[in-house]
Amino acid sequence: MRSDLINAQKQKEDEFITLFDDISSELTHYKSQLKGMKILCPCDWDESYEEKTIYLKNKLKKKTKSINCNFAKYLIAQAENFGIKSITSSGYNPANGKGIRFQDVDYSKYDMVITNPPFSQFNEFIKILFENKIKFLVIGPQTGVHYKHVFPYIMKKKLKLGYAKQLIGFKLRNGKEILSSNKDGGIPRACKWFTNLKVN
Repeated sequence: MRSDLINAQKQKEDEFITLFDDISSELTHYKSQLKGMKILCPCDWDESYEEKTIYLKNKLKKKTKSINCNFAKYLIAQAENFGIKSITSSGYNPANGKGIRFQDVDYSKYDMVITNPPFSQFNEFIKILFENKIKFLVIGPQTGVHYKHVFPYIMKKKLKLGYAKQLIGFKLRNGKEILSSNKDGGIPRACKWFTNLKVN
């Protein structure tokens, strides 16, 4: 089950697009904790997103049809209901160097990060989030609980797993879906939500 995920990490096949239903079923648990938040959705792999605020104070600043990020789509749909202050999306394409890397983001402008970071860089990503003292809800490999910059925070109860036992699946850029119910569904089953938010 985990061999697909390990191979993806080795081959730097990090572009697993999170399904809307997985986002919806998890984020609904954190409604009260998202109130008043300035949320950043980085790691979108879309070079058209340098770092753009697409929702601010009850106003949509970009047409929803032109937004590719499912995290941003869900948050926009729930922004008024959840009382979200702003939603910003950024992305980076390693093939051509366009966009903004998560390492270069100014996290001081935001309250929370919600995303699915590259699995091969998950260890570094968690380290950066804690260094910047920002709230987060992200997807990572199940094996990430043992990583150098992850395990100590779990031991100190500063990092927790989310509510979902497993993900429904992922979508690849070519349109193919990898579902946990299929024979090739090892990747979504081997992934978890990681957060420093309150989890009951």
